[in-house]
Amino acid sequence: ENQNRLTHNSFALFAIFWTFGIDFYQKNYITQYTYTIDWNSFRNCTLLESIQIPAHVSYIGASAFNHCTSLETITFEGNSLTHIDNWAFSDCPIKSVYIPASVTQIGWGAFNCPQLQEIHMLGENPPTLGNSSPFANFNATLYVPKGCATKYWAAPIWGDFKNIVEE
Repeated sequence: ENQNRLTHNSFALFAIFWTFGIDFYQKNYITQYTYTIDWNSFRNCTLLESIQIPAHVSYIGASAFNHCTSLETITFEGNSLTHIDNWAFSDCPIKSVYIPASVTQIGWGAFNCPQLQEIHMLGENPPTLGNSSPFANFNATLYVPKGCATKYWAAPIWGDFKNIVEE
């Protein structure tokens, strides 16, 4: 199972590439065989610009991509991801994100990204949230599947969004 986890210890490999000036961080480096992205795995990777989360990943740990100050694009492949933990993508300049229907839990501060303007929820049911909001900007537009706005308005914290649009 350890071979299928990207752990905070994996950062040592990235540090070696960074030390020698290889622009490794700017490219996606999560293999298709990764099932878990552990806490702090990419934290403070300031050159990381985009990331594709492979289809088999089911869990993104706390602060996994925290403070990746160049990370603007996140692509979630497949429908295996169920849990995005606390502060997973906080302090990233993400403007838009599409969260897969398979996500059932989002931790507090997971998308504490002040520049986030669009959140596209692909699931009909709102995921369970942590003790406080995963989002920094309730002025962002929350997009939900057609016929689901009422569920999101009624759910704790989700109803705090000023603009919920069905798509």
